[in-house]
Amino acid sequence: MKRTLLFLRSALILWGSKQSLSALTPRKPDTCSHQWAPYNKIIRNNLGQYPIRGKQCQFCAKIVPLWYQVNTSNSQQPNSRRQIITWISRSWAHSREEDSTTNGSVFRPAGSRIFPPSLFRMRYQFYPDGTLDYLNIGQSCKHYTLKGRWTLATDNKTLQFFNSQGVSMGIVNLLEIKTNILRFAK
Repeated sequence: MKRTLLFLRSALILWGSKQSLSALTPRKPDTCSHQWAPYNKIIRNNLGQYPIRGKQCQFCAKIVPLWYQVNTSNSQQPNSRRQIITWISRSWAHSREEDSTTNGSVFRPAGSRIFPPSLFRMRYQFYPDGTLDYLNIGQSCKHYTLKGRWTLATDNKTLQFFNSQGVSMGIVNLLEIKTNILRFAK
Protein backbone atom coordinates (compact mmCIF):
# COMPACT_ATOMS: atom_id res chain seq x y z
CA MET A 1 0.00 0.00 0.00
CA LYS A 2 2.83 2.37 0.89
CA ARG A 3 4.58 1.65 -2.45
CA THR A 4 1.39 2.32 -4.35
CA LEU A 5 0.89 5.68 -2.67
CA LEU A 6 4.54 6.58 -3.25
CA PHE A 7 4.18 5.65 -6.93
CA LEU A 8 0.98 7.69 -7.28
CA ARG A 9 2.57 10.67 -5.56
CA SER A 10 5.63 10.58 -7.83
CA ALA A 11 3.41 10.08 -10.88
CA LEU A 12 1.36 13.12 -9.93
CA ILE A 13 4.52 15.18 -9.59
CA LEU A 14 5.66 14.00 -13.03
CA TRP A 15 2.30 14.75 -14.64
CA GLY A 16 1.99 18.08 -12.92
CA SER A 17 -0.37 19.36 -10.34
CA LYS A 18 -3.13 20.02 -12.88
CA GLN A 19 -3.59 16.32 -13.69
CA SER A 20 -6.08 14.33 -11.64
CA LEU A 21 -5.91 10.75 -10.45
CA SER A 22 -8.45 9.77 -13.10
CA ALA A 23 -5.85 10.53 -15.77
CA LEU A 24 -3.55 7.89 -14.25
CA THR A 25 -6.12 5.12 -13.98
CA PRO A 26 -5.68 2.44 -16.61
CA ARG A 27 -8.28 2.49 -19.37
CA LYS A 28 -9.31 0.04 -22.00
CA PRO A 29 -7.78 0.98 -25.36
CA ASP A 30 -11.18 1.61 -26.96
CA THR A 31 -12.46 4.04 -24.31
CA CYS A 32 -12.00 7.76 -24.39
CA SER A 33 -13.06 10.71 -22.29
CA HIS A 34 -15.01 12.13 -25.20
CA GLN A 35 -14.87 15.79 -26.14
CA TRP A 36 -17.80 16.15 -28.51
CA ALA A 37 -17.96 18.55 -31.42
CA PRO A 38 -20.71 18.97 -34.04
CA TYR A 39 -20.42 16.67 -37.06
CA ASN A 40 -22.04 17.43 -40.42
CA LYS A 41 -21.49 15.38 -43.54
CA ILE A 42 -23.28 15.06 -46.85
CA ILE A 43 -23.37 11.66 -48.54
CA ARG A 44 -23.77 11.88 -52.29
CA ASN A 45 -24.89 9.02 -54.48
CA ASN A 46 -26.94 8.50 -57.62
CA LEU A 47 -30.18 9.27 -55.76
CA GLY A 48 -29.15 12.64 -54.41
CA GLN A 49 -27.63 14.17 -51.30
CA TYR A 50 -28.26 12.97 -47.74
CA PRO A 51 -27.07 15.16 -44.87
CA ILE A 52 -26.05 13.38 -41.67
CA ARG A 53 -25.88 15.40 -38.50
CA GLY A 54 -24.30 14.19 -35.30
CA LYS A 55 -21.43 14.62 -32.92
CA GLN A 56 -17.81 13.50 -33.20
CA CYS A 57 -15.18 13.07 -30.50
CA GLN A 58 -12.16 15.32 -31.03
CA PHE A 59 -9.81 12.68 -29.58
CA CYS A 60 -10.88 9.26 -30.87
CA ALA A 61 -12.93 10.46 -33.90
CA LYS A 62 -15.96 8.37 -32.84
CA ILE A 63 -19.12 9.55 -34.60
CA VAL A 64 -22.59 9.39 -33.07
CA PRO A 65 -25.24 10.21 -35.68
CA LEU A 66 -28.20 12.14 -34.30
CA TRP A 67 -30.49 12.07 -37.32
CA TYR A 68 -30.58 11.34 -41.01
CA GLN A 69 -32.46 13.23 -43.65
CA VAL A 70 -33.55 11.25 -46.63
CA ASN A 71 -34.00 13.09 -49.89
CA THR A 72 -37.71 12.92 -50.60
CA SER A 73 -37.84 15.39 -53.47
CA ASN A 74 -38.32 12.56 -55.99
CA SER A 75 -40.57 10.31 -53.89
CA GLN A 76 -43.67 10.09 -56.05
CA GLN A 77 -45.15 6.75 -56.99
CA PRO A 78 -44.02 5.21 -60.29
CA ASN A 79 -46.57 5.52 -63.07
CA SER A 80 -45.46 2.75 -65.43
CA ARG A 81 -44.02 -0.77 -65.41
CA ARG A 82 -40.80 0.54 -66.94
CA GLN A 83 -40.40 3.09 -64.13
CA ILE A 84 -41.02 0.42 -61.47
CA ILE A 85 -38.30 -1.77 -62.99
CA THR A 86 -35.95 1.23 -63.19
CA TRP A 87 -36.55 2.16 -59.54
CA ILE A 88 -36.20 -1.42 -58.28
CA SER A 89 -32.98 -1.94 -60.27
CA ARG A 90 -30.44 -0.93 -57.63
CA SER A 91 -28.98 -2.23 -54.40
CA TRP A 92 -31.36 -2.33 -51.42
CA ALA A 93 -30.56 -2.94 -47.73
CA HIS A 94 -33.10 -4.11 -45.14
CA SER A 95 -33.93 -1.30 -42.73
CA ARG A 96 -35.13 -3.59 -39.95
CA GLU A 97 -35.36 -0.66 -37.54
CA GLU A 98 -38.28 0.73 -39.56
CA ASP A 99 -40.18 -2.56 -39.75
CA SER A 100 -41.85 -1.98 -36.39
CA THR A 101 -43.34 1.34 -37.51
CA THR A 102 -44.88 -0.03 -40.72
CA ASN A 103 -46.74 -3.17 -41.70
CA GLY A 104 -44.05 -4.49 -44.03
CA SER A 105 -40.36 -5.13 -44.54
CA VAL A 106 -38.67 -1.83 -45.35
CA PHE A 107 -35.65 -1.65 -47.64
CA ARG A 108 -33.62 1.49 -48.30
CA PRO A 109 -31.07 2.13 -51.06
CA ALA A 110 -27.71 0.79 -49.93
CA GLY A 111 -25.42 3.68 -49.06
CA SER A 112 -28.26 6.14 -48.50
CA ARG A 113 -27.88 6.05 -44.72
CA ILE A 114 -25.75 4.64 -41.94
CA PHE A 115 -27.43 1.59 -40.46
CA PRO A 116 -26.79 0.50 -36.87
CA PRO A 117 -24.54 -2.54 -36.51
CA SER A 118 -26.23 -5.92 -36.79
CA LEU A 119 -25.23 -9.54 -37.25
CA PHE A 120 -26.94 -9.78 -40.63
CA ARG A 121 -28.65 -7.22 -42.83
CA MET A 122 -30.37 -8.57 -45.94
CA ARG A 123 -29.28 -6.95 -49.20
CA TYR A 124 -30.64 -7.32 -52.70
CA GLN A 125 -29.04 -6.07 -55.90
CA PHE A 126 -31.69 -6.03 -58.63
CA TYR A 127 -30.63 -5.67 -62.26
CA PRO A 128 -32.94 -4.46 -65.08
CA ASP A 129 -32.43 -7.70 -67.06
CA GLY A 130 -34.11 -9.72 -64.26
CA THR A 131 -30.97 -11.04 -62.56
CA LEU A 132 -30.44 -10.69 -58.85
CA ASP A 133 -27.58 -10.81 -56.35
CA TYR A 134 -28.60 -11.35 -52.73
CA LEU A 135 -26.68 -11.62 -49.50
CA ASN A 136 -26.97 -14.83 -47.51
CA ILE A 137 -25.60 -15.96 -44.17
CA GLY A 138 -24.00 -19.35 -43.62
CA GLN A 139 -23.86 -21.63 -40.59
CA SER A 140 -20.64 -20.03 -39.38
CA CYS A 141 -22.18 -16.52 -39.71
CA LYS A 142 -20.13 -15.80 -42.84
CA HIS A 143 -21.85 -13.61 -45.40
CA TYR A 144 -21.75 -14.56 -49.05
CA THR A 145 -23.50 -13.41 -52.22
CA LEU A 146 -25.70 -15.71 -54.26
CA LYS A 147 -27.12 -15.20 -57.74
CA GLY A 148 -30.73 -15.54 -58.79
CA ARG A 149 -33.52 -14.04 -60.85
CA TRP A 150 -36.50 -11.82 -60.15
CA THR A 151 -39.70 -11.17 -62.07
CA LEU A 152 -42.37 -8.51 -61.74
CA ALA A 153 -45.90 -9.82 -62.25
CA THR A 154 -48.21 -8.19 -64.79
CA ASP A 155 -50.17 -6.50 -61.99
CA ASN A 156 -46.96 -4.58 -61.09
CA LYS A 157 -47.52 -5.43 -57.42
CA THR A 158 -45.90 -8.86 -57.01
CA LEU A 159 -42.22 -9.83 -57.11
CA GLN A 160 -41.08 -13.42 -57.38
CA PHE A 161 -37.53 -14.53 -56.53
CA PHE A 162 -35.73 -17.57 -57.97
CA ASN A 163 -32.37 -19.03 -56.98
CA SER A 164 -29.68 -19.93 -59.53
CA GLN A 165 -31.25 -23.39 -60.13
CA GLY A 166 -34.62 -21.78 -61.01
CA VAL A 167 -36.38 -22.85 -57.81
CA SER A 168 -38.77 -20.24 -56.44
CA MET A 169 -37.52 -18.65 -53.21
CA GLY A 170 -40.69 -16.73 -52.54
CA ILE A 171 -43.29 -14.27 -53.70
CA VAL A 172 -43.67 -10.86 -52.07
CA ASN A 173 -46.27 -8.17 -52.55
CA LEU A 174 -45.02 -4.65 -53.17
CA LEU A 175 -46.70 -2.29 -50.74
CA GLU A 176 -44.66 0.77 -51.67
CA ILE A 177 -41.98 1.58 -54.20
CA LYS A 178 -40.36 5.00 -54.37
CA THR A 179 -36.87 6.19 -55.17
CA ASN A 180 -35.89 6.00 -51.51
CA ILE A 181 -37.99 3.12 -50.13
CA LEU A 182 -39.01 -0.39 -51.09
CA ARG A 183 -41.60 -2.00 -48.83
CA PHE A 184 -42.71 -5.64 -49.04
CA ALA A 185 -45.71 -7.16 -47.27
CA LYS A 186 -44.68 -9.34 -44.32
